[in-house]
Amino acid sequence: KDEPREPCRAAAAAVRDALNKYDKVVVVAHSQGTIIASNMLDVLWNDLHGDKGKLGKLEVYLFACCADVVDSRGLIFVENFANQHDIVARLGTYAPVDVFQRARRPNGTPQMRLDGDVFLRAAAYG
Repeated sequence: KDEPREPCRAAAAAVRDALNKYDKVVVVAHSQGTIIASNMLDVLWNDLHGDKGKLGKLEVYLFACCADVVDSRGLIFVENFANQHDIVARLGTYAPVDVFQRARRPNGTPQMRLDGDVFLRAAAYG
């Protein structure tokens, strides 16, 4: 991934502060914000050095996710929500997974990997 941009770093700082103050922190992201949220998870993992106690307090809910990777590292609770015919969700959450699972990046990692359960609303549009 590229170096995280300012929106991602700002979000990570706010969530990191909240994780230090509260027992549970909930992040809700929609559409392009799901890309920022995905990158934010990477920044938090690095900044908190994989601190299970803090990262385990985080819940992330993604709506119409268009991120290609959402890595919870098994510590962060993640759920994805999408409408079946939403164009944005078809870029991420509801993409043709069989195609993307077979596709590989130059370093050998899968082209697409999204953690968390997916809740799909059939026959619904964005």
